[in-house]
Amino acid sequence: MEAFELILLLLAAVILSSVIDQMVPKVSSPLIQIALGLLIALFSLSPVKIVVDPEFFLILFIAPLLFYEAKKANKVSLWKNKKPVVSLAVGLVVATVLIVGFYVNWLIPSIPLAAAFALGAALGPTDAVAVSALSKETSLSPRQKSLLAGESLINDASGIVSFQFAIAAVITGTFSLIDASVSFFVSFFGGIIVGLVIAWVANFALRKARARGLESTTFHVLFELFMPFIVYLAAHFVGVSGILAVVAAGLVMGVSPRGITPSISRLNIVSDSAWQVLSFTLNGVVFVLLGAQLPTAMADTWESIQTDNLLLIGEVLFITFMLLVTRFVWILVMERLEARHLEKKAQRDNERSQDAQSKQGPLHGRHQQAPGTQEAQTAQGDRSMALGAREGSMTTGGLEGAVASSSIGQVVTLGAHAKPQVPTEEAVPSPAPNQQPPEQPHHRLSKQDLLSALVTTL
Repeated sequence: MEAFELILLLLAAVILSSVIDQMVPKVSSPLIQIALGLLIALFSLSPVKIVVDPEFFLILFIAPLLFYEAKKANKVSLWKNKKPVVSLAVGLVVATVLIVGFYVNWLIPSIPLAAAFALGAALGPTDAVAVSALSKETSLSPRQKSLLAGESLINDASGIVSFQFAIAAVITGTFSLIDASVSFFVSFFGGIIVGLVIAWVANFALRKARARGLESTTFHVLFELFMPFIVYLAAHFVGVSGILAVVAAGLVMGVSPRGITPSISRLNIVSDSAWQVLSFTLNGVVFVLLGAQLPTAMADTWESIQTDNLLLIGEVLFITFMLLVTRFVWILVMERLEARHLEKKAQRDNERSQDAQSKQGPLHGRHQQAPGTQEAQTAQGDRSMALGAREGSMTTGGLEGAVASSSIGQVVTLGAHAKPQVPTEEAVPSPAPNQQPPEQPHHRLSKQDLLSALVTTL
């Protein structure tokens, strides 16, 4: 009964957060939900203690949320920015784990290095809900939105895998870089393969069901809601990343062709509405739970006489600062390398264009008129004029036919003497043999680059 009452209380807090979000649009809904959870914990008659198994939390909350985010993601923009997305989702997370881990171990020597790595793995990934809330309140470019959205889809997997390795090192006291690297790649790519295979089988089954006349909206919507749980459990059974399997399945399910029929349109409307309600509810419950657990999580450390609270706050601020600096520097270097790549690509395109123009130069002479052609066209015009005069005199009878025929002959003759319109050397200029391509300006870090990296970091 207490569990049921707690569920109702959490749902009521989520409903209230939606109302407050409409009244105070400048404050993001996750902050409102965390504040409501904190109020529930502070003013409840009994302490709020919620113990949730980590695997159960992943499959109940994270799997459907990531499936929906992958399903509605912009696939074209995601593929176009695949290299920066992988750099942020994998490279930045690993760099954050190492940098924050060593920094925390240096700042607080009492924390073991493996535990510090676990803290870095927990702080490294960005949250998909926070990214969506940020995009509503902050003016971001389409590329920045695509990078943040793509990063939030994949970095959970790399962060969770890194966290699991760090926790295993804390428990066992041993750590092997080779074994951890092999396990990471197997879990990473194995999860993607499992998700793609299951999504392909699901799409095949749905096409066969539609071919047999099964167009029930209830069946198809429930099948979609059922998908992330099946994919996660299958990947977990195989021993690969269930998070990446869910993301891969969501991407495939989002691009699968459905056709354009009234039943498909109705299905899309119902499916989007169901996913929006489910996504908002699950996100809200997660943040309300987070706020409700804050007093319990901080009570032991805050009330401990062995820890100075001001020193604790300072350490938290220093770790946060190091986290932001790591992300800012990584994004700045990534944007610099991307600018160099685009500069070299533009230079190669310019060189290929100039080579093509130089090869077309000798071909212009072939379009010149051959000798003797103009005389032949003149004689043909004279014969046409004589023939026209004779026919005109026979048909119109006299001066009118002759004048008309003479005019026709003059037009033909003028057309014969006219030079053909061919491209000249001035129309398509060819570069000089020793001419060098214009020097590309050296790319410098502008204020716009720094501002872009800062906005993406924050």
